[in-house]
Amino acid sequence: MRGIIYQNKLVFNFLKSVLLHLRFLKASLKKERNSFQSMPIIKSFQIKDKVNHCFFGYYNKSIFNENDSQIIFHKIQQKSNQNTQAVIVLYNLDSGLEILIGHTNAWNWQQGSMLEWSKNKNNNIYYNDFTESKGYHLVNLNTQNLTKTNFPIPFYCMNHDENEYLSLNFERLQILAPGYGYPLRSKKTINENADGIWLCNMDSLEIKLLISLTKLKHLFLNMEEQKNECYVNHLEYVPNSNDFIFIFRSINSHGIFSSKLIFYNSLTTESKILIDSGHVSHFCWKNNTELFIYATINSLKSFFIFDIRSFRYKPFEDVCMPEDGHPSFDITKRYLVNDTYPNDLRNQYLYVYDFQSKKRKNIAVLNSPMKYFDENRCDLHPRWSNDGKTICIDNTNDKIRTIQLYKIF
Repeated sequence: MRGIIYQNKLVFNFLKSVLLHLRFLKASLKKERNSFQSMPIIKSFQIKDKVNHCFFGYYNKSIFNENDSQIIFHKIQQKSNQNTQAVIVLYNLDSGLEILIGHTNAWNWQQGSMLEWSKNKNNNIYYNDFTESKGYHLVNLNTQNLTKTNFPIPFYCMNHDENEYLSLNFERLQILAPGYGYPLRSKKTINENADGIWLCNMDSLEIKLLISLTKLKHLFLNMEEQKNECYVNHLEYVPNSNDFIFIFRSINSHGIFSSKLIFYNSLTTESKILIDSGHVSHFCWKNNTELFIYATINSLKSFFIFDIRSFRYKPFEDVCMPEDGHPSFDITKRYLVNDTYPNDLRNQYLYVYDFQSKKRKNIAVLNSPMKYFDENRCDLHPRWSNDGKTICIDNTNDKIRTIQLYKIF
């Protein structure tokens, strides 16, 4: 099955690449339209290296420290693959001082090493790493004295109290969702009975398989679908809770994906489907119970505001946000930052939507060269500073991966 999926993916990617080039040529003959106002930018700042890529990772991780004076990111040689060691950099936004504070052998272009600041421990960061002796594991690093604490399995997301975290099989992701996984190094095959979502207690270091892929198949797939390959991705804790949500994906022999959004109750250990349309994509939390999510519900593909407790939802019907992106709210919940995937001209839009005025304003239009494609792509993945005044992105507008910051308030 995996061989068939892999072969189909190669063919699909080749055809997709040809199509992208044809669309680019066609779009080049027309003038691109932009009907939105521009957001006034107080200050724009780029972090760039002549020979190295500079990038952070995912949009739901914290690149800024508590007082927004420092950021962390990865640096890696331009002609690198995932077997190349990435450097972890601490950057002072006031002085411009750049300090190498660590290395990681567990990273990908989409989500980096899951690098992020601790929310409860000042000057501490988390990231995944790999060594021959420990395998894939989580590192807690103090950025001042560089002391490290290692935890036995890699993490996907941390709970609010930072005393437990969720994990999944990143090597399975490497096979079934390239761009989100880590290289196959463990030299062992984990069957679906023993694979799924794990919980690690950070005090006792106890590891527990919460729910297996086999159980997820039996709960949520019909008999025919249970023959498909499957995996979990995009795990995220419900705010101020140990409950969590995740996307469960199955892939048939033709390489066609079907996605379901699942809720896991940490007290009852029960799982239930929130969205079962086959299409679920990016989301962020509007509050403790409501998601702002791009999905298909009742044949409508749109952003929705979806309450995970009541199951009530309503589509976001403003035409200014017609396509998928990587959204997140600022601290006031008035503004939402979002991005777009490259259009036919390879332009990506970064914008802010004001829920009070119901207006969208573009911050930047950035070009992504054709070579940044598929698992090698560079999504903007916008992230707010803690004070809600600055937005930070990854981008390839200068034909190399750079960090760009925009102070807009």
